[in-house]
Amino acid sequence: MEQNNIKTLQLLYAGLLADSVAIFEKYGILEKIKLQKSVENKLAAPARVNQFALKHPEDVFNLFNKLLGFAEWKINRASQGYIFSAKACKLKCISSTMNSAKPCDLCCIDPLSALCESLANPYMLEVYQTMWEDIECIFYVHQNFHNQNKTKTI
Repeated sequence: MEQNNIKTLQLLYAGLLADSVAIFEKYGILEKIKLQKSVENKLAAPARVNQFALKHPEDVFNLFNKLLGFAEWKINRASQGYIFSAKACKLKCISSTMNSAKPCDLCCIDPLSALCESLANPYMLEVYQTMWEDIECIFYVHQNFHNQNKTKTI
């Protein structure tokens, strides 16, 4: 029973976020809010890393699975980091149904990136693709901060 309540709350939260993104877009403030939230995420991330005892990128993505439940992230080791992928996302489905703007940066990519960068051994998150444009989300998380190539090279 408790698991069903959590799933219901996650679904309601996804709907609330999708609705918020749609409203931000409607009033032309989505980009401003994304920038503001990105700064706030970076400032809050070190405390969240400590609060949830996050040590590795897997911990970050597993926390998102557990708390938000938008996407079920699959974790694969890569030669110099990790590849995280997801083939379904509740937030994307709800946002698409509402003809909302893309929620990915505001609700997923920026918070995940800030947490990964705030780990004791920092990692960088690069987006290979998202479900908004393709059939699945694929993120490359690595420690090579010198190679900030945002092209599809996985």
